[in-house]
Amino acid sequence: MKINYVHDGINLRKVRKIWEMSGGTVSDRRRTGEEVFSHPLVERPIVVNKRRKDSPRKLSATLRRLLAA
Repeated sequence: MKINYVHDGINLRKVRKIWEMSGGTVSDRRRTGEEVFSHPLVERPIVVNKRRKDSPRKLSATLRRLLAA
């Protein structure tokens, strides 16, 4: 998968793929409709509503920071 630029509001499905390719994990929170994005280089996991199609700004910014490192 070619990664050009991770912008705010990028599709959550694409973010999920890029996050896992960069060494992170994505897990479901049971019966809440939320996903938890965790990565060894990120100190606190990011909780996201998975019913939305776009990614939150905090997740996009963290992913940009991970890809730049």
